Amino acid sequence: MNVMLDRTSEKELLELAREIGKAPAEVLRELVHEAAVSRKTNGNVKAASALTDPAYEPSRTELGRKLRDLSRKHVEGGGKLLTVDEINREVAENRGER
Repeated sequence: MNVMLDRTSEKELLELAREIGKAPAEVLRELVHEAAVSRKTNGNVKAASALTDPAYEPSRTELGRKLRDLSRKHVEGGGKLLTVDEINREVAENRGER
């Protein structure tokens, strides 16, 4: 699966990931986890083992919340999240690298 971000969103994702010391794919995964936890808390979803991930950290910034929301919408629409390797490959391609 490929996540298509506009250049501004891609840049924001990369900057956020760099600031918090995590890979972009991990940041996107956390966005999805946060959205799922929020839905579960509101009684909209059944419990799932992925929601109890001890590595999960909620968003601390507005950008983080926006990225989590975008990821959630993408996954709910039938998409899947990219792996770190897939993200790095796309970034390299966008930069004109091989």
